[in-house]
Amino acid sequence: MFKFLIFTITFLYSFVCFSDLEENLEKLHNDNSCSSCNFSGLDMSKLNFQFSDISNSNFENTNLIKSSLQAANITNSSFNNSTLVKTEFHAAKLDDSVFFEVHGTAANFTGASLNSVNIDKTDLRGSEMQSSNFSDSIVINSNLKSVDLTGAKINKTIFKDSDLESVSFKGANLEGAVFERVNLKNAIFIGSNLKGVVFIDSYIFGAEFISSNLSNVNFNDTDFNGAIFEEIIVCGLKIKGSIKIASFLDRIIPDEEDNSSILKSLICK
Repeated sequence: MFKFLIFTITFLYSFVCFSDLEENLEKLHNDNSCSSCNFSGLDMSKLNFQFSDISNSNFENTNLIKSSLQAANITNSSFNNSTLVKTEFHAAKLDDSVFFEVHGTAANFTGASLNSVNIDKTDLRGSEMQSSNFSDSIVINSNLKSVDLTGAKINKTIFKDSDLESVSFKGANLEGAVFERVNLKNAIFIGSNLKGVVFIDSYIFGAEFISSNLSNVNFNDTDFNGAIFEEIIVCGLKIKGSIKIASFLDRIIPDEEDNSSILKSLICK
């Protein structure tokens, strides 16, 4: 009898909770608005919520595959363990949101506002983030391989223990950003503003620093070998040509003069 009572209570509780979730989803459909709502565990894939107000909401364990949230207000929301594969966040507001253990490959955040977001143990490989505002954020233990951040604003964002191989930072403003123990192999920093950026024990083989502002950059414990530095700008002055970084073999058999000492003194007086 006691076990039956517990089962009944559990069933009724689950039914009420599910009913509340469905009610929230119906409200969103009807009003295009459902602030501070709980959508956890729902299948919301391939649905259209463009221009909706879904701020302060819970999307934990929610399936949003190929859904459209273009220009939606989703600030201060939680996406823990959600699935965002090919989800459309074009021009959406996602400030102060949390992405933990999210599977979000090939998502589109073009022009989105991502200020002060927290991204942890998240897979965003191949996502589009051009012209997004991605400042004052934290990215740790995550995979952003081949993400396109062209023209993005990434001021003071911290990247730590993450894979950023082949990421495009072309024309991006990264002033004050920090890269700590990050894989930046083949990353593109063409025409980027890197003023005051700190690289700590990061891998930059094949990274292209071309026509970029490297004023006050600190390459702390970072090996320059294999990176490309051309026409860089330091303290308002353009350094013509390429910077030669001698490899171990070059030091044994001298070829061209190693002038990489320039990269160790980028502080503007």
